[in-house]
Amino acid sequence: MAYQPKPAEKNPRKQEAAPPSQDWNALFASQKPTAEAVRELVSDLVETGQHAEIVALIETAIRNGVSAPWMYEVLALSMELSGRSKADVERALLSSSDLSVQDARSLLFLGSYLARVGRAERALGLYKYASELEPGRSDGYIIAVQVCDRSRKYDDLLWAAPGVYATAWGRDRQSVIRQTEAAIAGAEAAFKKAGESEKWSKLATAVAESQVYDLVIKAEWSGVGDIDLLVDEPTGETCSSENRQTAGGGIHPYDGFGPAAANCHELYVCPTAHNGTYTVRVRHVWGNIVGKRVTLTIVEGQGTPEARTTRQSVEIGRDDARLEIEVKQGRRVAGVWVPVPIVNGSFPALDQPAAPGEFVSKLPKQGTIHRQPPAGGRPGQAAPVGTVIQGVTSGERVNAGVVVSPDRRSVRISISAESSELKSIEQFSPVTP
Repeated sequence: MAYQPKPAEKNPRKQEAAPPSQDWNALFASQKPTAEAVRELVSDLVETGQHAEIVALIETAIRNGVSAPWMYEVLALSMELSGRSKADVERALLSSSDLSVQDARSLLFLGSYLARVGRAERALGLYKYASELEPGRSDGYIIAVQVCDRSRKYDDLLWAAPGVYATAWGRDRQSVIRQTEAAIAGAEAAFKKAGESEKWSKLATAVAESQVYDLVIKAEWSGVGDIDLLVDEPTGETCSSENRQTAGGGIHPYDGFGPAAANCHELYVCPTAHNGTYTVRVRHVWGNIVGKRVTLTIVEGQGTPEARTTRQSVEIGRDDARLEIEVKQGRRVAGVWVPVPIVNGSFPALDQPAAPGEFVSKLPKQGTIHRQPPAGGRPGQAAPVGTVIQGVTSGERVNAGVVVSPDRRSVRISISAESSELKSIEQFSPVTP
């Protein structure tokens, strides 16, 4: 009997078993199912672990002109699980990369699969391309370093290792740097053993250059309280704990608070800075700061013989304490890839991947970028568009509000109840045109 599409209201988990693989051609010839219908069939087959059937279904769908980006990813994974050859798996993955060539996240995803099936060289090629699409994104560099170390393909460390030093500013930076240093040490031993001293020299030079930062500002204090460090950049954008990465290259990787002395500091780093005036603002958020003073350590040209370090104590009060820094040796001439806020206005860790569409492309020339256009915005100011992630509840919820009278003799309680049901979730893979 030919397969009949499922009614939308029927529970897919209670459907009858999917037809055997020899019926797929007949199904497409007679009913011409859509990509959504194929997705439903695949979901049924996944539940019963019929990976060979999934391969046959998706291959038939593609031959009949019914395709979607997700099919190639599922096809590759099902091929791997059903024991198909690595060449078949690789071909499916590369077909997927053709459909999402401008999607860095999908490229990284495909690279991970290629690395798993022993195609380290192809995987590193995808990682490199993804990093060229979004050069400020750290996960591609981090994963590439790990693959280089495992496969001993140290030539690719020339671009991957410097990328880690320049972009990996998340909470696990120290562990990531240790992994990178271990890979570099392995490369040094391998290059010297093979008599390839020139390759090692290039790698060492690239790593050293990636650790040069045009401007570093650290704010330190003592006491049970919190201080915010804000830096107004020449482009007009402000880098702070609420705007952790800017188009001008600024990064706010650490937001500390008291009373633990080791946590009483904030950090601003601009690896490649624009020339111009940087206005440093120190804001008292809450608590008691010892002496009502914060020490600022400012380093220009860190990592170079000409590095200049200055320290200054500023007094905090009701208004922001201000200090201007004039950068004259900045190396930046263009804007950069920037993450935008997601999840109720919070920001992802700088070293964590995010979904496609949550990033601003590299700016073609120096300019000003704002997360929200200011009133009466000027030409050249652009606002990034990001994916909005919102929580969805399922079930019953009771909300209660309590109001106590001024004389504390009576209490008013208001209660409201609501019921919601999450019936289905549709997963999709957006592709950047």
